Amino acid sequence: MRAAHEHLLIVEAVADGNETLAAQATAVHLHASLDTILTSLADGGRAPDPFPVAAPHGTTTSPRAQAPAPAPTLGAAR
Repeated sequence: MRAAHEHLLIVEAVADGNETLAAQATAVHLHASLDTILTSLADGGRAPDPFPVAAPHGTTTSPRAQAPAPAPTLGAAR
């Protein structure tokens, strides 16, 4: 969610014609993105999950990992 807020700040600065704020917000965003990438690489290449939720045994997992299987397509054999 942090990246989305950073993007919004950049867009608003550009829309307002504020070049200085747009440049500064872009620099902050790029620095934060680099920090996330380097942390991910240090942790074995796994990006931090932006949407962790509590799992049954006290662990955390992503809602994406809990997504139901896709519905069968029309005309598929049963």
